[in-house]
Amino acid sequence: MQLIDIYFDGGCAPNPGKKYGSYEVDVNGVRTLFGSRIEFGFGTNNEAEFEALMAGLQESLRSIEAAGMEPSVFHLRMWTDSTIVRNRVSGGY
Repeated sequence: MQLIDIYFDGGCAPNPGKKYGSYEVDVNGVRTLFGSRIEFGFGTNNEAEFEALMAGLQESLRSIEAAGMEPSVFHLRMWTDSTIVRNRVSGGY
């Protein structure tokens, strides 16, 4: 079983304002993908958090598919400081 960790963060200035975010994807403890200060347009900091997560997930899936691996052999962990993202992803409120 492979372990994928996605670390992500998003923000905007002001709020609402210009959204941005970053992510890092580690596979078995080794950084494999990194997106730094991606611009997402206008919106809120919460939207930016979700968009940074989505960017990391999409790039992870592309890498898995390009390597010819099955997504079912991976365990995925997501790391965030956003309570709203954590609650929505885990099914909490």
